[in-house]
Amino acid sequence: MKKLFTIVMMLFITYSYGQVTLPHLDAMDYTAGQALQTQTNWTVLNTGDDLLISAGNLSYSGLAASTGNKVTFDASGIDAAKLFTQQTTGTVYYSFLLNVTALGTLDAVGGYFTGFTEGTTTTFGPTIWTKLDGTGYDIGLNPRTTPANTVWSSAQTLNNTLFIVVSYEMVGGLANDIVKIWINPTPGASEPVATLTATNTGTDLANVNRILIRQDSPNETPFIEMDELRIGTTWADVTPAASNTPTLTATPTTLTGYTYVIGSGPSTSQSYNLSGTNLTGAPGNIAVTAPADYEVSLDNVTFTASVDVAYATATLSPTPVYVRLISGLAVAAYNLENITNLGGGATSINVTCYGDVTAIPVPTLTATPTTLTGFTYVVGSGPSASQTYNLSGSNLSPATGNITVTGTADYEVSLDNAIFTANVDIAYTTATFTATPVYVRLISGLAIASYNSETIINAGGGATTVDVTCSGNVTAVLALPCLSEDFTNFATGTHALPGTTDLALKLDSLTQVPGWTGVKIFTAGGEIKIGNSTIAGYIITPTIDLSTGDALLSFDIQKYGTDVNKALVYHAPDGFTFTAIDSLVPTSLFTTHTTLITGGTALSKIKIGMSVKRSYLDNISVTCDFITSVFESKENLSVSIYPNPANDQVTVSNIPAGVKEIKIFDITGNMINSIVVNNRNSLNIDMTNLSKGVYFLNMIDVNKTTSVHKIVKL
Repeated sequence: MKKLFTIVMMLFITYSYGQVTLPHLDAMDYTAGQALQTQTNWTVLNTGDDLLISAGNLSYSGLAASTGNKVTFDASGIDAAKLFTQQTTGTVYYSFLLNVTALGTLDAVGGYFTGFTEGTTTTFGPTIWTKLDGTGYDIGLNPRTTPANTVWSSAQTLNNTLFIVVSYEMVGGLANDIVKIWINPTPGASEPVATLTATNTGTDLANVNRILIRQDSPNETPFIEMDELRIGTTWADVTPAASNTPTLTATPTTLTGYTYVIGSGPSTSQSYNLSGTNLTGAPGNIAVTAPADYEVSLDNVTFTASVDVAYATATLSPTPVYVRLISGLAVAAYNLENITNLGGGATSINVTCYGDVTAIPVPTLTATPTTLTGFTYVVGSGPSASQTYNLSGSNLSPATGNITVTGTADYEVSLDNAIFTANVDIAYTTATFTATPVYVRLISGLAIASYNSETIINAGGGATTVDVTCSGNVTAVLALPCLSEDFTNFATGTHALPGTTDLALKLDSLTQVPGWTGVKIFTAGGEIKIGNSTIAGYIITPTIDLSTGDALLSFDIQKYGTDVNKALVYHAPDGFTFTAIDSLVPTSLFTTHTTLITGGTALSKIKIGMSVKRSYLDNISVTCDFITSVFESKENLSVSIYPNPANDQVTVSNIPAGVKEIKIFDITGNMINSIVVNNRNSLNIDMTNLSKGVYFLNMIDVNKTTSVHKIVKL
């Protein structure tokens, strides 16, 4: 016997909640070669070889005609069960066709191969057994699963289909349920005396809930074929007599999905199987007639409006009928059109068809993604690194040709990421071409500026043009700070709870370089707080050599709590005499502030302080010789800019020939305006909307060389 543990575990692990209602017929109408335990409402109970669906079916004279296929199994392997509506009273019947084709190593003890189950447990009964009897086998019946009290029939022969009926009667009281088996009763007749009867003497089943098919072991399960499994609550449910009514059957009765593009019909064919039983007038023909928009065939080659399916006897074996949507139809849906099947004295049956003819699809180009951003390089070091998008096409017309990819004035394209040009062609040889990478980069030689919202054009194949939008910039030469302090070593305390010890006299032990001084400086978890509730704080840099040109001061600042104050920036060219050069009002969030430092010397120092009370500071840096660092070209002395400083307008005159554009940048290198020169010798620049501060006027000529001029807004 196989181990019960395996069955128990698989029952709990694989239990399925799908169930069928009674009466129920499982004609094994599944695809040959598939496994029974994988079919709808069947549940696998353990592991091993399959309960295999095999081609063909079993039949029994006088029993309702068989359909579908059969299940075959032997020896040990997978068990499966089918759940049906639970029965707790009365008598439950099941029947099936049985053919034992070979004995294998079946022994004289045998084992059971089918039965009911209580709920979804491993409590079985009544079970049906086989055991060796000479060159044949006996059939046994047991209320449960014990070999000792199994009752047996006389010997049965191999390769002989038997009609088996089994019942389980739930009797009131305990240990008294009755089980019966009938071997080859007459279908359609009243319930006769059972072939074998047994009364349960153990625990009765509380209910009957599933039908089990079981592969026990080589010694207990011979080579078995089963078919036409029925379950019901009456004798008539499981013993239907064969019908004498002429019947035609079509499988399936609905065919969907016929389609073609206008002008390219007919559609691909599909088929249904036509069969018949108890047909009259044999030999004869079944007339298969297509509707107006479909045609039929028996060989899938020659299609006509109708065909005749010949039958030689009263039974027509399943015969394929091929169907397709005819050619030459207009764009429309062709649904609910019926193929009629009529003849042999049977009621006509219909096969309903659904299909459509579609318009010629629109040629389409697709670019993924359609936006590329982040192209960049430092001025003088182009081109940028490349990025890609994938270009694909469908339904292109003509079916061979080129898709032209055209770059912009500032971007170039490539198909191999090696050779970049202003445009490339992508060849296609069918109406569809798969995703092809297109490489894009910012061209070299550009001036400091943003190059945004420039579109790469993809056109051809009859499709609507698709654009890929590119954005990038050319940045100033990276200027390294000549002084930098990020207050990493001021790690104690937190932003929410700064330290309480004034470190103004201990700054050299914590800063990156010595020489910092200040008043009321406290740690704040990697930043500093300057000042307290009564004394305004400040911090002074070490001496910085600013003698080579203007410098850019940058720092992060945030107000403390609800303090209302101003931050002041001072410069002391001599290292002692500080003059305020900038101010700002801190906000509740950290912001980065920049100040241009002019008139510096080798002794310069910078001071940042509060008008009253407190503030947070972080990331102080000074970039020396800022103009030279940020912009690669120097001032053209022939150009005149006046007034400078200015309040609302400056006039630029003596503009050199060849200058095509003037761009204005703030002190951080961001372009804020662009002016086309158009061969003018002079022009006026409106500064009314600019904030107070220093700006740089960048002149760009036709050769993309530049000159830089500083202007100050008061």
